[in-house]
Amino acid sequence: MRVHIITTLSAVATGMVLAWTSPIQDDLEKGNFRGIILNNNQIGWIGSFVNLGALIMCIPTGFICDIIGRKKNFTNVNCSIYSRLVINFIC
Repeated sequence: MRVHIITTLSAVATGMVLAWTSPIQDDLEKGNFRGIILNNNQIGWIGSFVNLGALIMCIPTGFICDIIGRKKNFTNVNCSIYSRLVINFIC
């Protein structure tokens, strides 16, 4: 049961990471988000770095899965993602 919940929440977290630049784009262009002013080119780079990070992390994740197992690796990675999300919401 726990793995099913973690799997479902990982899809939600992935969607949040991939789509966060869309609703905040206007605020970033106007400087309304913590005083940060970005243009369209810079916002595009921010969105692209998520995909580059996913590409780079595939190789070490495969080795880690072979060492500790896929289920434990999946659970540990997702728990770290959720703890960061909770900390961000609290702060």
